Amino acid sequence: PSAAFLTDDNSDYENKEVGVKAVENVYYFPDEGQVDPAKAVHKMRKEAEELGVRFLGKVDVTEILRDSKGYITGVMTKSMDGDESNVLKADEVVVAGGVGAAAKALGGLPMMNHPGTLAYARSLSSSSHRSNNSKDQQNVHELNRILVDTVTQSHVLCREDGMLVAGGGVLQVGGTSAVETPSTTDTVGTSDALRESLGKQLLKAASRLAPDALKHASFVSTTEGRRPIPLDGYPAVGYIEPGLYVVVTHSGMTLSPLLGNIVAGEIEKCVSCDILEKYRPTRFHT
Repeated sequence: PSAAFLTDDNSDYENKEVGVKAVENVYYFPDEGQVDPAKAVHKMRKEAEELGVRFLGKVDVTEILRDSKGYITGVMTKSMDGDESNVLKADEVVVAGGVGAAAKALGGLPMMNHPGTLAYARSLSSSSHRSNNSKDQQNVHELNRILVDTVTQSHVLCREDGMLVAGGGVLQVGGTSAVETPSTTDTVGTSDALRESLGKQLLKAASRLAPDALKHASFVSTTEGRRPIPLDGYPAVGYIEPGLYVVVTHSGMTLSPLLGNIVAGEIEKCVSCDILEKYRPTRFHT
């Protein structure tokens, strides 16, 4: 199916998505979808472990190790809850640690300082329907896909368990009708009351997109983090130096199936894929 431009005829909206406000200039992309990052990572990790991959938790990489000729031979790690150090030998070191790629010990990739906040809410009617199969199904306005306001950059989606997730904000793009939302405010270290206030502002902005879905939703929590965005806003994929490969992008969840295959091919077969040439991290050192 191809993308479609929806008119302000309510029937168009009712056929495509429930709970969506009938506004002008709505584009519908039937091939687009969403993925729950936590579930996706859990599944990928489980499959990797079945293939023999070993994961080490609660450790920091403190140093890239080299031999007398300067060739990379592995990494030095240190326990986050103690002073225990360990040497991990490696033929190649791949840095796929998001914002951690900015660490000097990992190559010092130039990164934006781009904090972000997500707000979570749960609809009582949705929760009741899922758990008790209530007769109020016709009043449950679940979202089938992610909705995005490209002016305010507000977005909202619904997880499989009924949890509503809202994010975005004016500092992303802005615009004459932008809503002052706090998604790019650094909330680390702030009080619970302030985080709740910021989260409710995000949900309020998202309610312009999906008023019915959020009408009876109650605030649950917020999460804060830093977006893994290289300094110029584009992905960074490739060797920083022989033996040290970095792959960092803000679209990690959606691009990981593609990038995983390409990166594995480049490293294993010692080839260079043209599609990645303008995204090489060496662009920051020219």
